[in-house]
Amino acid sequence: MKLGLGTVQFGLDYGISNRDGRTSEKEVAAILSIASRQGIRIIDTAALYGTSEEVLGRTLPKDAGFQIVTKTPQFAKNKISGAEASILEETFYKSLERLRISAAYGLLIHHAADLAVEGGNHSADW
Repeated sequence: MKLGLGTVQFGLDYGISNRDGRTSEKEVAAILSIASRQGIRIIDTAALYGTSEEVLGRTLPKDAGFQIVTKTPQFAKNKISGAEASILEETFYKSLERLRISAAYGLLIHHAADLAVEGGNHSADW
């Protein structure tokens, strides 16, 4: 089994029991250090997670061997055109810039319903 670290609270005030808001960058760095020492290698993030990608870009230890998984934007439309596929590609490359990495381990479809609409297959065109 592989265990990953979700990072939504690194960029948003998220969670029903979250009383402290976003995680400070100092605490993020400590969390990443502990995760690395414990053998956690998968980091889950998304452009929709507020400033999570920027925070990770500033705090990820370069030698920790983390594999970054990010997600597509949400289209929430009845039809997805080639233009939206271009937005998906642009968003992905901006995520890489914010994360300060050259490649991602994976890209997940954030909202599966985007695949079910007309033109949803455009998500895989690039």
